[in-house]
Amino acid sequence: MRRLSPAWLLLALPVAFGVAATALGSADAAKRRLPGHPSAAALARHEDPNESSSLITAAARSIEPNLAGSLFGSPILVPLGGYSLLVGSFNADSHPDLLVVSSTLGPGGNGTGVAVLLGVGNGTFTISPTTYEVGTYPSRMVSADFNSDGKPDVAVANEVGFAILLGTGLGTFVPLPQTGLIGGGTYLCAGDFNADGKKDLALSDEIYNQAAVFLGVGDGTFTFSAGYALPDYPQGIIAADLDEDDDEDLVAASRTYGNLSLLRGNGDGTFQAPQLLPWLLSARADPLLTSDFNSDGHQDLVLGGDSDSFVGFIPGSGNGTFPSMFRSQMPQPGSVALASGDFNRDGHPDFAVAEYFSQSAGVFLGVGNGKFAPIPPMVLGYGPLAVAVGDFNEDGWDDLAVGGESLNISIYLNQAPFPGSCQDLDGDGFGLPGDPTCPAGALDDCDDGSAAVSPLAVDPCNGVDNDCDGVDGTDNDADGRTTCEGDCNDGMSHIRPGAREYCDGVDDDCNGTVDVPGAEGNDITFQLSAPDFYWAQSEGFGVKYNLYRGNFGGGAAYFNQACFLASLTNPSAQDPQSPSPGTGFYYLVAGRNSCGEGTLGSNSVGTPRPNNLPCP
Repeated sequence: MRRLSPAWLLLALPVAFGVAATALGSADAAKRRLPGHPSAAALARHEDPNESSSLITAAARSIEPNLAGSLFGSPILVPLGGYSLLVGSFNADSHPDLLVVSSTLGPGGNGTGVAVLLGVGNGTFTISPTTYEVGTYPSRMVSADFNSDGKPDVAVANEVGFAILLGTGLGTFVPLPQTGLIGGGTYLCAGDFNADGKKDLALSDEIYNQAAVFLGVGDGTFTFSAGYALPDYPQGIIAADLDEDDDEDLVAASRTYGNLSLLRGNGDGTFQAPQLLPWLLSARADPLLTSDFNSDGHQDLVLGGDSDSFVGFIPGSGNGTFPSMFRSQMPQPGSVALASGDFNRDGHPDFAVAEYFSQSAGVFLGVGNGKFAPIPPMVLGYGPLAVAVGDFNEDGWDDLAVGGESLNISIYLNQAPFPGSCQDLDGDGFGLPGDPTCPAGALDDCDDGSAAVSPLAVDPCNGVDNDCDGVDGTDNDADGRTTCEGDCNDGMSHIRPGAREYCDGVDDDCNGTVDVPGAEGNDITFQLSAPDFYWAQSEGFGVKYNLYRGNFGGGAAYFNQACFLASLTNPSAQDPQSPSPGTGFYYLVAGRNSCGEGTLGSNSVGTPRPNNLPCP
């Protein structure tokens, strides 16, 4: 507004409009580091970015500490540092063995390579005297029969690609020449991408930001097939048939913005262009797991990240889509490694997590419906970087191996059969307190006097917390609105009653209407710094601004505004023209998006002003 006489300044009308834009901060520069090792920036900041992911998987009050602490006994220490672990049977004696990428190999303990720990079958290991050089900055490993001789081989990601160790079946390996990208691999996975019966590899290349696919020849060598562009700094990568078309697909996690990318397999060794999934765990997404965690027959995802204090559970729908994400609370940020198992033998997949910042390793017991009971973690006294699961003492129960910033690998043996007893008074399979010996699992039954109330019950919005999650209905996305309060999408926190409606093809405010034209918001006022003035930035998608100008005073009719400036991309304008003496200009702004133009604000009684002459 410019050159208004003091008498008319108070009559200048405010603009109604509003949606403020979301800005993305710049990502920390990617630096070479040990696999899973948090960057310096991650160590310095533990904040939780406000993204669209949701909160809560563990409906449990958790297990009583005196009971949960007995899940594992005191660790058996193997005198070898290791930041990547792989379980397998490499000498054909049926005892589970361990391969270790270690930084304590070589003269003076300052080398890096792969060591073989041969299992004895009682939870202890014999360290093989032979170690294997696998290139600079070796990181994650995967095992498969790459040369079709029936013996497990190993691929190790490294700074330029990957190295192959062909297993002899005797606990030793034959190294092959390295396969290089002139890039940098951190994670890799194996599968049969072209259905020829030979194992192939996919590598997350953090230098060229791609998923690099290598097709197996069948003799332990590979040919490069293609690279598929991914968001910056890809890390975790897994292979699974996520759309159930019998062709293996890939999912990759990128650290810079926490993106997840799905690459649908074509079955001939090629993949469709990466498709971004709508979920972010943190700015440093890292390890990935896949299994059917909610017992619906479809593969689900579990995602970790080293700057977030959550592990994300992303249920799959069987067609390659993932409509929701839930989060499971951890004590501190730093979920740098994941491994799956069934620690309480209830038939439901569980997972273990290396928690870097809390210097601990934790276990989440799956209930079978996508919820998890967190076991109080084992405090290690060092930053863990790797976890692996195996029955190391061959008692039929899964044990845990942990490696990291230590001169030892910690072997935790499962203490089953569990002490204590299941106190299930109402016969619904859950006890109070929860106990791993209960038929339905370890979650607490919040009302052990009613079989209609349990962690697996359906909550019918009857004023009772039937499913023991603390609310009537569910609030899985932690947006403060439950399904009993009209939340029409309990997997996305920005969709809820009272939310702002955008032109995005979604009913954001759960009122049964999809999309609104322009943008809605509170009134804002121009700054009177003539000839420039400004208004609130839009929060909407693809919003432009139409500015209207009208006259007041001198007998002018009310609301005579006309289009002054159209399709402005910035929330500011100039008007060098001066009003006639004794009159003034007033201005109104409307937002316009692909759904149309919004209102010109509201009048004094809150009614939206009509716009009879919209800008073209």
